[in-house]
Amino acid sequence: MHQRRMLLQRWFQPRFRTADVFYSHYAFFDETAPTIDPFRSFLMRKLPVYFTYSTNELEDRPKEYDEGKEPKDVSSFVDHLARFLIAITGGLFLIVPMLIMAIETSQKKSLITVSVSVLLFALALSFGVRTSNVEALVSTATYAAVLVVFVGTNSGDGATVALASNSTMVS
Repeated sequence: MHQRRMLLQRWFQPRFRTADVFYSHYAFFDETAPTIDPFRSFLMRKLPVYFTYSTNELEDRPKEYDEGKEPKDVSSFVDHLARFLIAITGGLFLIVPMLIMAIETSQKKSLITVSVSVLLFALALSFGVRTSNVEALVSTATYAAVLVVFVGTNSGDGATVALASNSTMVS
């Protein structure tokens, strides 16, 4: 990116007679390095290099590949694996607390399970996935709402089970 910027500046600078053609109201050149979220960085460090290097990066950096160094870009395999693992984890974050609350139901156990699950979800979201503050707040609140709805429908007094069994007997 830096080389491309220098080539463009060398080409346009004599024509516009300005010190830096990129800092005008006509153009913006974002030079910030792309950042990789912590989970994908972890996968890139732990997986073998033949999974973590993309075809383009393997062509650009064969020496680093042979030495087993970590790649700079996320390969499609690492990206898909990270998405899959995050999706499975998201499902488990919902299923496991619901199973805990459904077995031998009690209001106290359900509230403790929801509290601990929301705390663990917030920690995993904060340290595992790059999100903005608003996204983290909305995600955690939505997750808590789903679990609280489950607590409300599964009150522990057996009323919902009795109603469900009566309706099946009638039909």
